[in-house]
Amino acid sequence: MNTIIVESANAMIFHFLQEITKEKELEPKLDPKKDNFALVLPLKNDQAIMWLIGWKDGERDFEVNATNDFDPNKLKQEKVILMPRLKEIGLDIYDDLE
Repeated sequence: MNTIIVESANAMIFHFLQEITKEKELEPKLDPKKDNFALVLPLKNDQAIMWLIGWKDGERDFEVNATNDFDPNKLKQEKVILMPRLKEIGLDIYDDLE
């Protein structure tokens, strides 16, 4: 299985976030400074890198999670944005799951 390191996946997600916040036609509208949302890069074998962005104790909260059991229905954010799946790429931390 081809693999990607978490840092590279995070760079892809950051670039994607920059692009979608510029889109005028994006529905629902996304304000990364105010909204509670999840940005997900799905990978092979139900793996994913997730950016979970919201509020905690009145302050902005940011969390990065990696999983090999991704289910978008389990996310609690108001908005869940799925990036296009990298079908043949898995995370290097799960490279033993071929």
